[in-house]
This record gives sequence, C-alpha cells and structure tokens, in this order.
Amino acid sequence: MSNWVNVTQDKSTGIELIHAHFKGFAYDPHLHSSYLIGVTELGHQQFNCRKKIIDSYQGQTFMLEPEEVHDGNAPDPLGFTYKMMHLDPAWLKKSYEGIFNEPIELAIESTLRSDPQLSHLILSTYNILNNNESQLMKDTYLDLLLENLGNTPIFN
Repeated sequence: MSNWVNVTQDKSTGIELIHAHFKGFAYDPHLHSSYLIGVTELGHQQFNCRKKIIDSYQGQTFMLEPEEVHDGNAPDPLGFTYKMMHLDPAWLKKSYEGIFNEPIELAIESTLRSDPQLSHLILSTYNILNNNESQLMKDTYLDLLLENLGNTPIFN
C-alpha cells in the first residue's frame, strides 16, 4: 500500500476531514491554523511536537493546538493510517460556549492519549460527518465529543 490522503469537508461545520496512510517519511515540519483531533487507526506513527518525539499506535488519540509545529513518519515498514478532524478555533470556541454557557479557555494538555472510549467517539464523529448523516446526528455527536473533551484533562 503506498501513501494516500483523502480530504473532505463537512459543509455545515466547515470541519475538514482527513483520512491518510503513510509509509516511511510522511511530511516535513509544518503547522495548521486549526485544532487537530485524530486517531491512529493502524500501525505506528511518529512525530515531533512540543520538543518531544510522540509515538502514536493503533487506537491512540492525538491532538494538536493551532500553530504547533509537527512532522511525521512511519518507523515501521507497514506504515500508519489515521483519521483526523481539523476544527476551526472560532467554531470550537463558539461551540464550547454554547455547551457550557460560559467562556472557555482552550488548551490541549497532552498531545497523546490512550482512551478507547474517546478514540471510538472521535472515529464515530468523523464517520458521521464524512457520511453526511443528518444534521441532528452531526450535532449530537459533535456535542458528545466536545463535552467529553471539555470534561477531561485534554482541554483546560
């Protein structure tokens, strides 16, 4: 299997959805203006972020704040596959304020997390957005995801 990247966007939220597979070198150091929330579906991905080497394995969740420089590579010959959502900071802040009825400061405490329930929720939300399910389903899963993230040490 060679490298591939599929990019789509949910029209109602603007959330960009990325499904990708890489072998060996994946990408040079770069940054995004959005929050990144994803799950390593298969394999072992490795990236530099926050002056540390991060190793993400199948089922682990990875998250980055806007403007965090990171790179990527697959240390194992089979490579890695992930699904990731790019969340616009303005949309995320507005959504959190709607859920919690108060201003919230968004900061990702940990880039990597091993939490099977969170990984499942991220993948379910991704799939609902990617499959263009009903707006009610999208809103329900996005609210569940944001509530889950807001009640964990990931977001402060």
